[in-house]
Amino acid sequence: MTTRPILSVVVPVYNEGSGIQTFHANLIKELKPLVGDNYEVVYCNDGSSDDTLDKLSLIAQKNKKCIVIALSRNYGKELALAAGIAEAKGEAVVLIDGDGQHPISALPTFYKAWQDGGQVIVGRRSLKDTESATKKLTSKLFYASYNILTGNKLDRSATDYRLLDREVVDAYLHFSESDRLNRFLIDWLGFDRRSVPITRDTRIAGDTKFTFTALARLALNTLVSSSSRPLHLFLALGACIALGSFILGISVGVEQVLLGDPLGWNFTGTALLGILLLFLVGILLIAQGVNSLYVAATYREAKQRPLYVINKRYSSNLHEEK
Repeated sequence: MTTRPILSVVVPVYNEGSGIQTFHANLIKELKPLVGDNYEVVYCNDGSSDDTLDKLSLIAQKNKKCIVIALSRNYGKELALAAGIAEAKGEAVVLIDGDGQHPISALPTFYKAWQDGGQVIVGRRSLKDTESATKKLTSKLFYASYNILTGNKLDRSATDYRLLDREVVDAYLHFSESDRLNRFLIDWLGFDRRSVPITRDTRIAGDTKFTFTALARLALNTLVSSSSRPLHLFLALGACIALGSFILGISVGVEQVLLGDPLGWNFTGTALLGILLLFLVGILLIAQGVNSLYVAATYREAKQRPLYVINKRYSSNLHEEK
């Protein structure tokens, strides 16, 4: 019977070849005093196009506590995390980015909160963290839109840097949807949730891999997969427009026909009718677009394709496994 390690650290990586070895050295330096050799590190390479996988394979070859999963292509961070979580065997599982922005020095604080009974430990950053004006704006827009349109509450200060108890991990593994935002799924599970204040560090090397297009796609997929509220909102909007049109029609009829145009509207109807039609067509097209997103999401889930495909595994015991 294999004994579980106390702590598993799951690290999704994509094109981090220039900094991954420094990250790994810093991580091991923090883990050793914390749990000795009772740990494992699971790197999930998300289809990197640089030398990330080569460097990770060398890390796995030298350190028997490290496992490297190489996905067959780029699936995105959320599914890379899912693959790493599924592979992790620890009694507690830490999720941390491989670019160095999540402070490794905070690991003892996470671990202590778990030992004190916490089951979901969330790294909560200060909103005063230095980031570009564009990043702040897009982040605010995403969280505000998400919270309004779904009725859920995502905390903008909460990060993906988390520690999950084994019970939480086992519950998480029952999720099967391919369009996912892991922080929402983890929050949805409940359990004893605690937070740890963190301050983001600068990247070890390179630039962020998240483009505006990728973030927008993630936002749309997350919105559709986590709530049907947008459909209800369009139903309410349609009802309001219908009611408003009815009231406007009655008002114009009374003012023009019964009262002889005392307000001087001089209403012919053509211009207003054209404006109303354009407005209604715009609303209908938007509603149809939203409906299409839900249909597409349903179609993707109905195909029941695997969430990801693992191409190779690397470890010190079996350096490369097809």
